[in-house]
Amino acid sequence: MSGTSLKPAASFVSALQDKVAELTALVDLEAPELVSEIDRIRALISEGKLTDASELVSDLALRLPVGAAQTSALELHDLIDDF
Repeated sequence: MSGTSLKPAASFVSALQDKVAELTALVDLEAPELVSEIDRIRALISEGKLTDASELVSDLALRLPVGAAQTSALELHDLIDDF
């Protein structure tokens, strides 16, 4: 976050994108049919549309099988919601 601005700081966006990269790798292993949905999440984060990204991540997490990918999605959701 950058001061009192509602726009996320570049370092926060970078950290979120790192988490998205981790999530992508895990989804590719555990539920490859859902990997394409991560592109939209990545784009929303880059655009600073964190509320929309959070909703998509939450939806994705509900559809992932129990495992590392779901855990990663829930962690990403929590990170976004902390903003």
